[in-house]
Amino acid sequence: MTTSVPEPRKKRRPPWWIWPLGLLVFLVVGHTVWTLVWRHRYESRLEALRAAGERLEVSEFVPEPASDHRNAAVPFAEAERWYDEYLGTFEDDLEQLESLERWAKGRSDSKVEEQRARVQDALARGDPYVALLKQTVARPDWREPLDWGAGIDMRSKTGPRLRKAMEFMVQRIVRAPRVEEQQVEELQLIIRLALHVDSPGILGLFLNWAAHEEALDALQGMSRLPEFEARAVWDRVAADLDPSPLVERLPRAVTLERAFGVEVTRHLLDGRNLLEYIDSILDDVPGRSRADGWWSWPYAALLYRDGVAQLDLFEMWLAHLPTEPWVDFPMPEEWQHRDLMPRDQIIWALFTPMPRLSIERRRQYLARMRIARVGLALHVIRQRTGAWPASLEAVDPMLLPEDRIDPYTGERFLWDPGVRLAADVPLHEGETLESAREFERLIEWRFGASESRR
Repeated sequence: MTTSVPEPRKKRRPPWWIWPLGLLVFLVVGHTVWTLVWRHRYESRLEALRAAGERLEVSEFVPEPASDHRNAAVPFAEAERWYDEYLGTFEDDLEQLESLERWAKGRSDSKVEEQRARVQDALARGDPYVALLKQTVARPDWREPLDWGAGIDMRSKTGPRLRKAMEFMVQRIVRAPRVEEQQVEELQLIIRLALHVDSPGILGLFLNWAAHEEALDALQGMSRLPEFEARAVWDRVAADLDPSPLVERLPRAVTLERAFGVEVTRHLLDGRNLLEYIDSILDDVPGRSRADGWWSWPYAALLYRDGVAQLDLFEMWLAHLPTEPWVDFPMPEEWQHRDLMPRDQIIWALFTPMPRLSIERRRQYLARMRIARVGLALHVIRQRTGAWPASLEAVDPMLLPEDRIDPYTGERFLWDPGVRLAADVPLHEGETLESAREFERLIEWRFGASESRR
């Protein structure tokens, strides 16, 4: 009797789709865990900041409303409307005049005189505009109508308005035939206007600094006019040349930028189209397209990680702000190298340049305002004694302690008696003093021959 040996059973191979499915499940589970880890880290950081009393929502920065009769933004907006109606071509006329003056190089020319007369006529017609700016400074509150609900899409009109006002007023001063009470009064007006307006965020603060720095141009131009009485000007404007009030706004501006960053992350996590939203921020066009929340899921982990990196950046930024408003602060090494930023952290890229810019811009602002005060004090000594002081120690009794310090070096400003007062701004490789001056990188007060003879 023979027994048949059963054939060995062939192993069944799993279907071909099992391995791809397993890999997919592994990736989905891994990605979900990774997302949850970074979500926990991000939300924990936010909770800790809120517990410490930090403001993280843009809505928390909305100021209390003010009545129109107290709101300086009301006459400021009216001033712009008057400017556009009656002085609408002034900027083009001034640009053409300055171009012709550079071409003529001091030579007498009919085209220059004709264009100069056109600009002078506009300046003479500007009294109603000046009156509205005086109303602006006289009102105690600043409440520009802003759509705070738009968050980072919020658009302020203060910057262009302030730039127009400062340009027009500086020209009223430096193109006057002589220094009279009106010019001194209007110099004080533009300095206080720069201190009074209050645009939100770090870019708004930069606008304030730039407007305040116009005082240096106005002072230099005024000092070359006949009948310039330095002591009278000092008594009227020296206190308002102090940069401390605007520098003290820097921490508030930084914390508002942090709130903008938190909002951007939240909107993207809610499903807003990533690339379109970035374009809407960079191109100044409000983004409108939204998708369902699932659309953000594939890159949610990156957004949470990006959010943590943002909070780290702002924590370091705020930690490096000086405790005294007039003290300069060093630039941390990691801020000097943009390449250190991970390339996949897209939102962080929007904010990474800001700390470096805030340090550089703050240093320029401090240098310009200190030179304005020191330069004006030098004129006071010159007119009182009949000679330029040989060293800057002579003006020390008139100055604040910090006025003597060049923020670029920590030493005194460069002083060539009767010729030049300057910050020691580092030159780029291959750059000369003249080329740096041509590109307006130098921070200086140049004293003309007419001043030396006065």
